[in-house]
Amino acid sequence: LRATPGARIVNTSSIAHKRGKIHFDDINAERGYNAMLRYAQSKLANLYFTYELQRRLAAADDATLSVAAHPGIASTELMRYTPKPLALLAPVFFPLFNSAAQGAWPTLAAATGEQVRSGDYYGPGKRRETAGPAVLVKSTRRSRDPDVARRLWDLSIEMTGVDPGL
Repeated sequence: LRATPGARIVNTSSIAHKRGKIHFDDINAERGYNAMLRYAQSKLANLYFTYELQRRLAAADDATLSVAAHPGIASTELMRYTPKPLALLAPVFFPLFNSAAQGAWPTLAAATGEQVRSGDYYGPGKRRETAGPAVLVKSTRRSRDPDVARRLWDLSIEMTGVDPGL
């Protein structure tokens, strides 16, 4: 990547990151598992990774961009795994949200946009980031905590045995 001008790494997050919290004391959900809360945690972790990678690339004087995007609410197979009451309402509300193809717009904007900067976060620009064309959006203050990001980075290296050397 370093040899490619304009190279970028795009991580996929979700508006669900707003409900996320990193449970360092139970990182593998051994004391209980709630699919929606763990999904939110994973999408928050993706943002921590994006911002920590951005900091490390900048410190290494590497021009590779680290950015993130979320699809909003898109009509995809993920809805099959939502709680039953929400799944029953999906046919009524899906016309208000993005199609699966439209849900890809923010990721495409992050991957190809000419004005993209390292640390940017893209999502749909309408209906509280649930639908519409891709725009630059803001993640939560929690997602930008450098101490938690660093701790999660170090834990990832420990758990995977992979150190990117940044």
